[in-house]
Amino acid sequence: MDFGSPRAQDSVYDPARLNFGPRLGFAWTLDKKGNTVIRGGVGVLYSPHLLALYQNVISDPRMPPRVSWNRPDVASRGLKWPVYGTDLRDVVLRESGGKKTLYGIIDTRIKNPRTIQSMIDVQRAIGSTWMISAGYVHTSGSNFPMSRFFQAAFDRATGALPNPALGLPSGYYVDSSQTLVYNAFEGNVRKRLSNNLEFSFHYTLGKGFGQQGGDLVGNFSGSPGTWASTQDFYNPDFDRVPLSEEVRHRVTGQAVYDLPWFREGGGALSRILGGWQLSGVLNSRSGLPLRILQSSGIPNSRPDYVGGNPVLSNWHDTLLYLNPAAFARVPTYPITNATIRPGTQNPSQVHGAARQTVDLSLAKTVRIRESMSVQFRAEAFNALNHANYKDPNLNILSPDFGKITSATERRTGQIGVRFMF
Repeated sequence: MDFGSPRAQDSVYDPARLNFGPRLGFAWTLDKKGNTVIRGGVGVLYSPHLLALYQNVISDPRMPPRVSWNRPDVASRGLKWPVYGTDLRDVVLRESGGKKTLYGIIDTRIKNPRTIQSMIDVQRAIGSTWMISAGYVHTSGSNFPMSRFFQAAFDRATGALPNPALGLPSGYYVDSSQTLVYNAFEGNVRKRLSNNLEFSFHYTLGKGFGQQGGDLVGNFSGSPGTWASTQDFYNPDFDRVPLSEEVRHRVTGQAVYDLPWFREGGGALSRILGGWQLSGVLNSRSGLPLRILQSSGIPNSRPDYVGGNPVLSNWHDTLLYLNPAAFARVPTYPITNATIRPGTQNPSQVHGAARQTVDLSLAKTVRIRESMSVQFRAEAFNALNHANYKDPNLNILSPDFGKITSATERRTGQIGVRFMF
């Protein structure tokens, strides 16, 4: 925890001079008619640094980028509305006595995030309207940013700091030590418009891991279940978790059907009863990985997974989703209230409830003249009113641990009119 002297604010890290990203792809037609094609490729890609991840680190050294006061703190300082940012800044500077504040530290050798992405796909045309395809996708990532909170950088038993001269900073340390891997299978079936019907169906089976979810944006907009997953400041590899917002199984489909009623003709009956179109969209996915929490003196602590099925079989009836017997609290030290070691529960061990929605729409087009028409639409979202539950209470110390207390939106509908000319 001895990081040397501060650098100039216009040169906070050493720039990368050689980010070489070659890419190679191919397409191979196996038959003369071109009905079967194999496509593949591999490429090395780099991402620029997200400057928001570092801007707090190079803020005014006398003024932390973020200060929080509770109600007693506000009362003790005599702060009353109206109060402005400049007034609050003067309070912070006066209380700090000019002492510099350490909020964040950057590894000056930080590198640009890099991925090696490869894929291979086989596509087959069946007749003039059908197509099926299947493919494999692999991504290997390195040099992704990792943010570790200084609140976790102390001796769990005694609370001793690794460098007392630093005090107990409230920020984080950023380096490029995060790695990730992702593998996925993709399958597709498509039908082009024929006999008044077109549709497509897609299935993805994916799985990946990273120390903090493989997230480039980290603690600014990443999923709390991923970037805030490091239980041990000094050993982030202990917490290798599923990727951010990772879905193991995903199914999507869409269909459009032009109702054949009175399609032909230009009379009044055709205009009134013809021109109807029915369409629908299906979205279905398995649940997201769940990070069980155990509040302690160490941020992001988790309990132990002790075995058994972590999800109760009758949860649909009781809404008690998680099995408390599958988890055990990690003992804590009396002085610091920190867990004596990281917990073994990993988000890959348990997933939330699956979600499914079907959206439907019915449209009627009335042609006024050749270049002018009016369309009436009625749409229903989550038309089957399927109950899509949100994640349960994940705090093992809570009396409501494992319970589902809310769901996503119920069925909604809307109607509209569109004039086209």
